[in-house]
Amino acid sequence: MTPDCCGRYIANIVVGKLDSTGPSSPHLIASRVLEVANSSTISRVIQTSDEEDVVSIRESKVATSSSTVMSDLADVKSYFDNLPGVIVSLEARDLPLIESVKIMHTIQEGVKQTPGPVASSVATKLEQVL
Repeated sequence: MTPDCCGRYIANIVVGKLDSTGPSSPHLIASRVLEVANSSTISRVIQTSDEEDVVSIRESKVATSSSTVMSDLADVKSYFDNLPGVIVSLEARDLPLIESVKIMHTIQEGVKQTPGPVASSVATKLEQVL
């Protein structure tokens, strides 16, 4: 998540199944303006959302109360926090193709070396895309 031009963080919480066999349908469950962006803030957004609004809010509340899910989210944050900056680098219009390929190769190798089942799923998905 990156700040907008006013320095606010806009959180769009989208859920979907991370599956190495193919894409899943994303579902927007909440959008909020946040002062800071971290896993506990996002968890609070989910926990304080109105269950009547969307069925997935109910399911998200159960998921975010799970220590396993919160641990996985912390892993994603710590291991993949650099990706928004990398994406911005790849969007540069004057970036030579060879530099883009080097950046993608570096990211791909970094993901392969990241421990855990979440990283393994991300590595498999990245391999399929590239």
